[in-house]
Amino acid sequence: SDTLNLKGLDDYLSLQVALDVAEKAIYGCIQPNIQTLCDRTFGFFTPVEGCDNIVLEACFQKTNPLYGILRTSPLTCRVVLSAVYGSPPSIFKSKSGLGDAFATWSFVVAQFFGTIEIVPDKDLLLLLNRQIDHFEGSCESNWRLRDTTECYREQLLEAVFGLHLKCERANVQYKYDLRSPVDQTVMIGWKHILNRQYDALDCWMNH
Repeated sequence: SDTLNLKGLDDYLSLQVALDVAEKAIYGCIQPNIQTLCDRTFGFFTPVEGCDNIVLEACFQKTNPLYGILRTSPLTCRVVLSAVYGSPPSIFKSKSGLGDAFATWSFVVAQFFGTIEIVPDKDLLLLLNRQIDHFEGSCESNWRLRDTTECYREQLLEAVFGLHLKCERANVQYKYDLRSPVDQTVMIGWKHILNRQYDALDCWMNH
């Protein structure tokens, strides 16, 4: 695993590794350090570049209990983003010819520790534009928020709030649960056939 403490000057490479995972995993979980009405909140996150220690941002509906908590004060927490892939025993039974079949799981997890705060209303539209550009661009869509009506955008801004994470520490963990190099070759080849989205997971696993 790679561990980051942002107080050190030589640890920004580890942060970039964590942000690379976050950029591709997208879906994550906010886990507060103290018990609240929203012990775990799931949402879509995007990395932020060039904003000091603000590294992730997201938006949620104002009906989320997190909104009331953050209006009172910032919240210390960790944000966890991960990519997981499991293979059934039948893959190895049919593909490897190595004898006993078994199930295997591979994953990469990025954890960001710090404080989340509400984004000022004047910056919310910019946040929404960045998130939509990122998500729509990742699936090769040309749709953007500017394609909606002004009325729709006004209603959207009334219904949601933005937050950002000020990061103090981050770590990345990898697990490739395969028994041999032959197994790894079989699994990587199978995932390429099944779905190209696992290319990034293979890259992280070979980090």
